[in-house]
Amino acid sequence: MIYKSPKVIFSLLFLFFLVGLFFTFDFYKQKEINKALENSKKEILYRYSEVFRNYFEFGELIYFNEFVRNKTILDILKNPSTDKKKEIYESSVDSFAFYSNLGLYNVSFYDSNKDLILTFNEKKDVPKEFLSKNDNFSFISNHNRVYLTFFKPIFDEKLNFVGVITLEFLFDDFIKKLQKELGLKFIYTISKDKIEEFNKDFIYLEIFETNDNAKLYLITSNENLAINSINKFYIQFLFMATLCFLALVFVILKVFDYKANRDLVIKNYQEFFEHMDEHILRLDTDLEGNIEYVSDAYCKITGYRKDELVGKNASILRHPDISNNFYKNIWHELKTKNIWEGEIKNRDKFGNTYWIKSVIFPKYNLKNEVIGFRSIRFDITSIKQLEKINRLLKEDLSNKLNKLKLNEKIDMDVVKVELMSKIVDSMSHLWKEPISKISLELQKIDNISIKNLISKELFSLSNMLNEFKSIFKHSAEKTNLLEILNEVKLALKDEINENKISLKLSKDLDVNLDISRNELKNIIINISRTQLECLKLSSSSEVSIQISILSETSDEDIIIKIEDNIRKDKINSYFEELLNSKDDKFFDTSIHLAKLLIEKNSGLFWYKNSVSDTIYYIKLKRDSI
Repeated sequence: MIYKSPKVIFSLLFLFFLVGLFFTFDFYKQKEINKALENSKKEILYRYSEVFRNYFEFGELIYFNEFVRNKTILDILKNPSTDKKKEIYESSVDSFAFYSNLGLYNVSFYDSNKDLILTFNEKKDVPKEFLSKNDNFSFISNHNRVYLTFFKPIFDEKLNFVGVITLEFLFDDFIKKLQKELGLKFIYTISKDKIEEFNKDFIYLEIFETNDNAKLYLITSNENLAINSINKFYIQFLFMATLCFLALVFVILKVFDYKANRDLVIKNYQEFFEHMDEHILRLDTDLEGNIEYVSDAYCKITGYRKDELVGKNASILRHPDISNNFYKNIWHELKTKNIWEGEIKNRDKFGNTYWIKSVIFPKYNLKNEVIGFRSIRFDITSIKQLEKINRLLKEDLSNKLNKLKLNEKIDMDVVKVELMSKIVDSMSHLWKEPISKISLELQKIDNISIKNLISKELFSLSNMLNEFKSIFKHSAEKTNLLEILNEVKLALKDEINENKISLKLSKDLDVNLDISRNELKNIIINISRTQLECLKLSSSSEVSIQISILSETSDEDIIIKIEDNIRKDKINSYFEELLNSKDDKFFDTSIHLAKLLIEKNSGLFWYKNSVSDTIYYIKLKRDSI
C-alpha cells in the first residue's frame, strides 16, 4: 500500500471540495443568469414594440392628414395628367419638409401600375409584392443602410386602386430612440445565415426578415444589473466558503508542516556537512591548538585517521623546517586582526612534505566569546612541485648553455652567444605563464580538476622545453618550408578555427632552408602568436593570412612574406621600436624571440605596417646541398 502524507490527503480533499463547490454554484448561477437574460430579452422586445408602435402611429398620422383628408394627391393620381411628378412634388414638398424635421426620411409615390412617380431621396429597389392594395411594412436594406418602410395604398371614392405611397424612416433613428428608452447601446446587423449566440456577453434578437431574404438582428451588450448582482453574490459566496474550508485545512496542515520542515532542515544540514567533510580541507582547534574537528578530505592528504588527530595538538602536523617564529606570527595576527592567510609547509603521517594555503579565523559561542579557531585549507603541493620542476629545468638549461659556450669553436661569433642568452631569458618568461594560470585555477576548483589542469600545463611545458632544447643543437638536416608551415597550421588549428582565420599557402613554398626545423617552426609560431594578439585588439571580422616567397629571391637566399589584413585603429610604432632596440626591453615578447632566432641563423627580419594590414619579411639561407 502506498503511503500518502496527511498534507497530500488534505490537499486532495480540498481540491475535490473546491471542484464540487464550483460546479454546484456554477449550475445555480447559470440558472439564475439564464432567467435574467430571458427577462432582459422580454424587456427589450417590449420596448422595441413600443417604439415601433410610435413609428406606426406617426406614419398613420401622416397618411391620414396628407393623403386621406387632403384630396389633392388623390386627384392628381386619378387625373391622367402627363406631368404627375411635378404636380405631386409641388403639392407635397412643404409637407415633406415639415415631417422630415420630425423624423420622416423619405416619401415615394407609385401609380396603380406600381411604377415610381416621385421620390424625395435616393431611389430604392422595392419588391413589387409590397406595392399592393394592403397596408404593409418592411425593413428595406439599401447601400448598407436599413429603412423602416410603411406601404400605404390610395383608393378613390369608388374604392378603385390608384397608387401606393411609401413612408420611410431611418432605422438608425429607430435604434437611437430604443437606446434612449432602455439606457442600452444597440447595434444591428444583417445576415442571411442564422446568428448563434456564441458570445454570452451579448444578447442577439432576430427582428425581421428584410426585402432580400436576409435577417435583421439587434445586438446589445449584456450589461444587466441583475446578472452582475448574481455574479457578485455567487463569487462572494464561493470565496467565503472556500476561505473557511481553506482556513480549516490550513490549521490542520500547520500541525504536520512543523514536523516536516524540522526533518527537512536536519536532512539538508546533514547533507551539507557530509559534502563539506568529503571535499573541504577543514581543521578546528581550541584556544590551546588542540584539534577538535578534522574533515575526511584533510585526513586523506595527511594520511591520518580522524581518531588519530582529534584531541591531539596541531603541532603533530608541523614540519621541522618551519621555525617557532613563523607560528608565533600566526598567533599574533589572529589576536590582532582575527584572521590569518598564507602558505604552510606541513608533514603527513609518513613523513612526506605537503603544502597548504590556509585561511584561519576565530570561532565564537553564543556570548560572542572566542572559543577556538577554524581553518579552511587548499592543497597547493602540486603547484610547489611544479615551481620546483621549473626551477630545476632553468638550472639544467643554464648549465647546458654554459657547457655549450665552453665547447664552441674559437671562431664562433660572440654575438650568437649573447643571442642564446637572450633566448633563454625570453623562453623562461614564457614558461611562467602556464604556471601562473595553474596557480590561479587551483584557487577555484577541486583536486580532480587541479590534477587535470597540471597534467595539461606540464604537457605544454614539456613540449616547449623540447623545442627549446633543439634550438642549441647544430644539425645539417634538411628543413622543408612547406612541411613546417603545415605543422604550424596543425598546431594552431584551434586558434585559427576559433578566430575564423583564412590561412592561404602559395604553391612555391616547397623549398629547403639551411635552418633547424624546430627553430623555423618557432619563428613561424611566434609570428603567428603576435598576429593573434593583434587580432584581439582589432575590430576585424574576416581575417586572412597569406604566406608566399618573393619572386625576386636570389639563389642563395629566400625571402618569406607573411601578410595579414588585421585592421588597427592607428599605425603603432611598437614594431619599429622593437626591431631597432639594442637592449632587452622586449625580451618577453613572441615577436622578439622570432627576431632572435632569425638573427641566430644569420637572417634578416623586417616589416611593413599600415592601418589596414601588416607584412612580415624573413630572409633566410637556402639549403645548398
